[in-house]
Amino acid sequence: MAGFLIRPLSRVPFLLIIGHIYGEAQFGRYVFAVGLFEALAAFCRLGLKDNLFRFLAERPQSQPQVIAEALTIGVALSVVSAALVMFAAPLIGGATHAAPMWRMLSELVCILPVFVATDLLFAATRFQRAVGYEVMGRSIVEPLMVTGGAFAFGLAGHGAQGLLIGYIAAQVVTLGMAALGVARRFPKTPEPLQVEVSQMRAMAARSLPTGIADCVGLGFNAASIVLIGNLVGEAALGVYGMALNIETALSKVRQAFDMVVVPVISASFAAAQSSKVIDQLQMVGRWILTAQLPLLAACLLFGGDILGLFGKSFQQGAPILGLLALAAVIDGVLNLAQAPLFLSRPKSNLGIAVVALALNLGIGAVLAPRLGVTGVGLGMVAALAVASLARQLIIRRQFGRSLLTRAFWRPLAAVLAAGSAASLILDLGPGTGRSHALAAAVLVIGYILVLALVDRQLRRWAVTWTMARLARWRSA
Repeated sequence: MAGFLIRPLSRVPFLLIIGHIYGEAQFGRYVFAVGLFEALAAFCRLGLKDNLFRFLAERPQSQPQVIAEALTIGVALSVVSAALVMFAAPLIGGATHAAPMWRMLSELVCILPVFVATDLLFAATRFQRAVGYEVMGRSIVEPLMVTGGAFAFGLAGHGAQGLLIGYIAAQVVTLGMAALGVARRFPKTPEPLQVEVSQMRAMAARSLPTGIADCVGLGFNAASIVLIGNLVGEAALGVYGMALNIETALSKVRQAFDMVVVPVISASFAAAQSSKVIDQLQMVGRWILTAQLPLLAACLLFGGDILGLFGKSFQQGAPILGLLALAAVIDGVLNLAQAPLFLSRPKSNLGIAVVALALNLGIGAVLAPRLGVTGVGLGMVAALAVASLARQLIIRRQFGRSLLTRAFWRPLAAVLAAGSAASLILDLGPGTGRSHALAAAVLVIGYILVLALVDRQLRRWAVTWTMARLARWRSA
């Protein structure tokens, strides 16, 4: 988890470069291209990123072949999709009078096979409980290269094109790290690998519902990007992109747990241990909520201050930052129900995802011309709330237990107490930097103290961890 939380922190210098060298309009083009590119990659993965764990467990004697077959499916889809986008993007850009944004997308899709192959290879390393390769690639090497490229090409005056070059170079290097991880973790076969078409068909058929649901899930962000880019403008999309990058600190909390949760849940289903599935998800949901709530409070109370660090023009994104943070908490905790659903009831999970995407598009299209970026954020929050409620009800009915426990009240009480105190300081204070710093300190320290007061299990864990570290220090 610590490794994956490095990634949002590594975005800070990148966003400072964006705010002071590029500006919101240039950044808006980059956000548009990368957002649609990653949604397209979700389609090309075809759900194999999540289902690969199951296939590797079912065929333990043929794991290198399973990886080769998954790569063949993903890369083939990527090549076809990239060719179609290269042809269609300029036409769409001309029809919508947004040619620069669509032109960037057509240039970026040339590395779609690289991106998809990297995701699948990293998924294979996670099957071996080896997340270090992915942490190094996605959380350290890739952000460093993207940031370095943004700085160098920005100073050279290449504009948004420089951002694109840095992103492409980072993906190529990250693919090499993923391939190295698989080569080290899986046994080498003396004979050349031969993929079987029948196995690939079965693999694709079983993964298709999850793949479409995954694509629809990433479609939330893609839909928002398309709505803002074409209905509000490039500059507004740049502000949205800045808020989205700040919100990453919340969503990465959930994604950090996903690296381990998905393989564990898959193994529990294979062993017919449904009660263990619920126990694990209840525990993980509580951890995610505990980590996300203070970040949500910070976005709501200090959103304008945070965005202002990267340029005064981005301060107007405070409302959308608060909405994106709320959406991340809903997705991080309530939508944990997706994990058992895409294995046990993939069609139901897909149906919920499609309905939620339609709601997001419909509400966003109605509110965007009136409320701008904020209207798109409201549509996203409403759609995610409906989807998470539906998934929670299905889980309760299928397993006879809810993923939500009474223990959730403890972090909620802590953040309400600390957030109220911080808000009071902001309201009564002079509005200077010192008063804002005091309010932030009260939020952090107050949350920790109240949580320690009401959460006995957390206190016990903290004491055990501290005593173990002290004992190790004394023995050393």
